[in-house]
Amino acid sequence: MAKSRERLPAILYRRVSTERQGRTGIGLPAQTVAVKAYAEQEGYTIIAEYQDVCTGKGEESAYERSGLQAAIAEAACKKVPILVYDFDRFSRHTSSAEEIVQTTNVIVISTRTGERGSPSTIASRVAYAQEVGERISINTKNGMARSKDEGAVFGNPNISEAQKRGVEARQLQARKRVEVIETVLQEFPEKLTHQELADILNQRNIPTAFGKLWTAKSIRRPRRDAERLLQEKAKAQKQEDEHYKNHPLYGRF
Repeated sequence: MAKSRERLPAILYRRVSTERQGRTGIGLPAQTVAVKAYAEQEGYTIIAEYQDVCTGKGEESAYERSGLQAAIAEAACKKVPILVYDFDRFSRHTSSAEEIVQTTNVIVISTRTGERGSPSTIASRVAYAQEVGERISINTKNGMARSKDEGAVFGNPNISEAQKRGVEARQLQARKRVEVIETVLQEFPEKLTHQELADILNQRNIPTAFGKLWTAKSIRRPRRDAERLLQEKAKAQKQEDEHYKNHPLYGRF
């Protein structure tokens, strides 16, 4: 009889930037499910779990997150890898990520891509993610500035500040829901019916803007927005890929 493969120990680490992201984005439970599914498939046994609700940006972020520091300490001591949903859950700052993995020699594995992050690999990935994020932020601000110069008005100038904040909060929630739907559409390359998509969101306890269950009718408009977002991201990614080929870190992974 064939001998079963020995399972390897590993540590699970998950992070969201805010409590709101945890509720509306790829939250802690979703990351946990994804990482554990990968571990089961690839022959890892989770021996410890750590988490943070804290931003991954900034040079000091990685050092200020108690969950990450505990995960790194145990992983380094026991010489086991850290499993994360994606490398940006580990850090969004290049130099701190590179310093940590180089000084501790901890291996970080992205379960989303299956990529094993050596010090050079994770530093390169984080560097690219950081650069893309900064460029998107700059382009967005520049685009809004140009629109304002051309006379565009963002929001209703006649409503009170409190009303404005309320509108912005609702718009943010709507955008988050669209991003979640976009993620689901990416998970299921095959064409989902409106009802199938609604059922998936309901199973994941992701409600509508009114806190209700999704239906085939209520999902139509958010789905259209999510599909448009997918198209825009695909176009942007194509442009980024062309730029990335000229990046000094290209070829390091």
